[in-house]
Order: sequence, then C-alpha cells, then structure tokens
Amino acid sequence: MYDLSHTNEKLLYKEFGVNAEFLIDHAWGRENCTISAIKSYKPKSTSLSGSQILFEDYPYEKARLVLKEMVEVKSLELVKHNVTTDSISLYIGYSKDIIPASGGMSKLHTRTNTFTELLNSFLILFDKTTDKSAPIRRIGVSFNHIEKARI
Repeated sequence: MYDLSHTNEKLLYKEFGVNAEFLIDHAWGRENCTISAIKSYKPKSTSLSGSQILFEDYPYEKARLVLKEMVEVKSLELVKHNVTTDSISLYIGYSKDIIPASGGMSKLHTRTNTFTELLNSFLILFDKTTDKSAPIRRIGVSFNHIEKARI
C-alpha cells in the first residue's frame, strides 16, 4: 500500500482508469462513505435463505427429501418472525460440476408463510428444473421479498 500511495497518480489513472481513485483512496485510508450513512442504510427488499453442501452425492429422490426438510425449517422461521414471501428461489449444484447448476425462481400467487403452499411451489420448481439422473451435492433455498405479515 505504501508504494501505491506514493505512485504518480497520472500513471495509476492511465493504468486503471476511473478505478484508480478507489485504489488511491484505499492506499491512503480514505473512505467516502460515512458511518451514519452505513447505519441508516435500508435495503429495498429482504430475503431469507439457506443452503447445504451434502456429505455425499445424493440421488434425485434423496435430495428431494432434503429439500422438503429445508423448506420446513425456513417456513418455521418465516412464521417465527411474522413475515411472508411472494417469491422463492432454488439452487441445485451437481456433483463435481458434471453439469451446470440448475434451479430458478418462482413468483407465488399470494404472499404466504404457509409451509404446505411453499413446499408445493418448491417441489414444482425442483421437479421442473432438476436433472433426475445427475448426482446432487448442493441445495439452496431462498424466500424473496420478505415483508411483515398483514393481519
């Protein structure tokens, strides 16, 4: 960092373009974002997610069972925090990356935190996007656009 902070700035801009400013500020310990800005940041939307790397290659049916358990656990979290979702995402990673990962996103008809509705949507997405012959090693689920439940 010392060498970077003492390098001719014209040379850095020539080499890195507009990104040179980030390098120069970092080398000198300058930050353009204030602590108050960081603390007052509010994301546009929130999500709840979880993933597992399986200990061994799982066949389709066994991975489907793990998916059910994951959806159950995360659905209970939605209920515990009194929030609902209107969109879900699924990620399936295959063993040794023999084929590209699959999965996708699905918009729900209504906002919900009901396990049976969420499970049904995940299973439809899983059945539609997952290769039934490839061994599965990673599973990820996400509940998107989380909002407080309306009573």
